[in-house]
Amino acid sequence: MRQRDWLTYIPLSCLLTILLLALFTWAGSVYGLEVVNLLSAEGIRWMFSSVVPNITRSPLPILLLTLMALSALDGSGMLDAVRGHTNSKQKNAMVIALLFLTLSAVAIACMTLLPGAPLLNPLGTLSHSPFTRGLPAVALIIVIITADIYGYTSGRLLTVADVVKADTQLIADIASYFLSFIIIAQMVACFDYSQVFLLIDDNSNLWFLIFEYAAYLIPLLLHLITHYRNKEKTFN
Repeated sequence: MRQRDWLTYIPLSCLLTILLLALFTWAGSVYGLEVVNLLSAEGIRWMFSSVVPNITRSPLPILLLTLMALSALDGSGMLDAVRGHTNSKQKNAMVIALLFLTLSAVAIACMTLLPGAPLLNPLGTLSHSPFTRGLPAVALIIVIITADIYGYTSGRLLTVADVVKADTQLIADIASYFLSFIIIAQMVACFDYSQVFLLIDDNSNLWFLIFEYAAYLIPLLLHLITHYRNKEKTFN
């Protein structure tokens, strides 16, 4: 068996989990458990009509930006520079990239900390403000741009095509993960809709949140580990 073949069992295991969950909710409804029966007429209608909404409500945008940031850091050579493998041109490129990073941080701080700052909520605080809602995505975009600036000024990325490839190569290399992602999105939504976590205790939101993060991140980490191991073997 090839090293990557075992990753194909991730989407299969998620499909099996959905099937077992559906059977459990059907049996639970028969025996009076407080769950929503996925095999009822209403449950089937929900599953049929919610495929795309389940994906749009997933953390797909943040995951894509995270992968682009990792890809850009690697493809631009910035990770190697951080490890100390640099020449004089790369050191100058690092200074320019860090200058952009610093200026970006200062600009965000000015739009957040000054009186009447536009990134605060109407009450002038950070709670539920545009800053807290947009920070993860904006921070990842800044990391991507910083890596691209380093790659261009160091001579690693010479054309727009080089930049695009550097920013997306990791996504292309682990494209099989996104098949799993689509199925995981349906699985997570089915668990949420069926309300089975209410059977654990009243604090079901916490248990569901832990399950959701684990369902998305564990397969992603497995794909990344396999990818970087294969990459090291290729170079060696």
